[in-house]
Order: sequence, then structure tokens, then C-alpha cells
Amino acid sequence: MSDLVLLASTYDPLEAAIWRQALEEEGIPVWVRQDDPLGPLGVHHLTPRYDLYVLASHLAQGRLILALSRQE
Repeated sequence: MSDLVLLASTYDPLEAAIWRQALEEEGIPVWVRQDDPLGPLGVHHLTPRYDLYVLASHLAQGRLILALSRQE
């Protein structure tokens, strides 16, 4: 089994959703982790970061898909 690797990060939830959809349409499974560093302390006013992870075997293809989606 392959390891998960970080493909991209964004603070924009819409951008994360668009990236996820583009990757999944190409058959790449995506795991999204929402990181809110102060959330456990009850402070939610900061914008959380969205990290998109893919299998290591899909990293190169994922980078290409995101690069192409950014050009559109």
C-alpha cells in the first residue's frame, strides 16, 4: 500500500473543493484535512487550512491536474 503525501494546501474552502473534484474526476482518490490550529482551544476566528493528500503513486499526476486547473 502506498503512503499518503501532501499534494496542495489552501485557505479557500471553494478552491479545495474544486481541486478535489478535478482530481476525483480523473480517478485520483483525495483525502482533505481541515487544519484549524486553535480550534481545540475554542478559538475559531482564524481561517482554517485545507490540506489535500493523495497516494504517493498519484502525486505526479495530481500535480499536473492542479497545474492545468489553475490555468483555466
